[in-house]
Amino acid sequence: MVFSLRIVNADFYTADPMPGLDPVYSDFRSSKIVKVPVIRIFGSTPNGQKCCLHIHGVFPYICVPYGGDEPRDAYLKQFATSVDFALHVSQGKASSTSRHVHKIEIISARSFYGYHDEEQEFMKVYFYNPFVVTRVVELLQSGAVMNKTFQPYESHIPYIQQMFIDYNLYGMNLLNASSVMFRTPIQLKQDDPALYEDSSHSPVTPILSPSSITTGSPCEQFWTEENVPRNCRHASAVERISLCELEVDVKAEHVMNQFEIGTSIGTNPGLLTIWQDEQQRRQDENDTSDLGPPISQERGKIPLLEAERRYKERLEQIIVDRNLMIQSQAEDHVPSSISPPPIEREPSSFDINENTPIVDHSILEEVTRSSQRAFSQETGNATDVEMIEILASLAESQSQSRCQDPIGNVPEKKRKEKALSLTPISELSNHIKVDILVSIIFITDIMISKYPIPLRELAVYCHEQCKRWRVVMPIATKMCVVHFLCMNRSNHFQF
Repeated sequence: MVFSLRIVNADFYTADPMPGLDPVYSDFRSSKIVKVPVIRIFGSTPNGQKCCLHIHGVFPYICVPYGGDEPRDAYLKQFATSVDFALHVSQGKASSTSRHVHKIEIISARSFYGYHDEEQEFMKVYFYNPFVVTRVVELLQSGAVMNKTFQPYESHIPYIQQMFIDYNLYGMNLLNASSVMFRTPIQLKQDDPALYEDSSHSPVTPILSPSSITTGSPCEQFWTEENVPRNCRHASAVERISLCELEVDVKAEHVMNQFEIGTSIGTNPGLLTIWQDEQQRRQDENDTSDLGPPISQERGKIPLLEAERRYKERLEQIIVDRNLMIQSQAEDHVPSSISPPPIEREPSSFDINENTPIVDHSILEEVTRSSQRAFSQETGNATDVEMIEILASLAESQSQSRCQDPIGNVPEKKRKEKALSLTPISELSNHIKVDILVSIIFITDIMISKYPIPLRELAVYCHEQCKRWRVVMPIATKMCVVHFLCMNRSNHFQF
């Protein structure tokens, strides 16, 4: 059975590992896996059924040069421990025991930088969370890990694009999977009953696609509850998270497109699919006209300009002189080897403790500070000061007309509780976990309703939280946020 889906949109999320589809235990780290990334693709089958497909078993990765340290297994595990600890410290969670590195493999490849006549060994580092890759790259490049500066590779490619490259997938192309697991029930549309007159509906001529080169025609089956094989259903109920008619899960190793890398060299796979769809449409309409690429316009022979002829003769003479010089040098002496002699590496003579991280705390602190400066603006600049003044004046004007006494109408018991909770806003923010803009708005509104915080300090707090959690908001948006909160100051959100 082949399941085909045209790729329209793709995103990813992290979830608990699903037995049978995701790894649940890491042999490399000797620990259970808590969260795994899952790529979610939305599209439609060749028969037009909307589908949500979850791809399991794809982990983001980077490649780091391996220096040949021995013993190899102990060094790789210590490297992973050091990366985990450096991430924890940079995130302000030095006591955390969570794992970020899934596993590390040794691969052979050529470096992109410079000329290398032979392959060298690299560490391929896999992660559980795609969002930590950027921070790990900063730590490796700064020398905070293993007291050594590393040059990461493949770190500039986003997670989804990395997966598309490795598995030979393209936007609007067909993804073909050799095996999928359906999440039930199948939610068929009710607005087009003609589609369900024959559950085994299949066109006479299959749609052609690049995938048909080696895997045969894509699956044209119209899927219903009756014709989905029992072995293609989840043994236990798996919750659907979309409103699509079909929702399926697939392991990355079952994506068949990865076995066709190289078959479309010299062509644009996206355009190739469009031409093949047009050929299929003409076949369905019994159109016998030949469909081929347009003929290029005849340009004719363009005479060379005088300057072009002069430069061309000069270039040819330079090439001749260069060849004569190289030939004369080759006759004088023949080099024994073009490449420099290999450097003999001595194996490490010290014992490696794989559970002891090696990090440079001074560099780690500097990287953390510079990262915070890079992703945020300093409140001391003129733009921020002006924005805070505008927000504060707006908030004060609204408060004077709406709520002269924020806690005047509060019962005595709650008044005492609020009086006891008059702590600096900086201390309150340490106990509040905010990770997205919506949470910042809700938390700020809760603080307005429960704590008598000065409005000027509130405006500064909202601005600081946006910087702390790297939420990019234009000044006008921040003004609207504080204005909205002040206008609804008496309306408490209930959770």
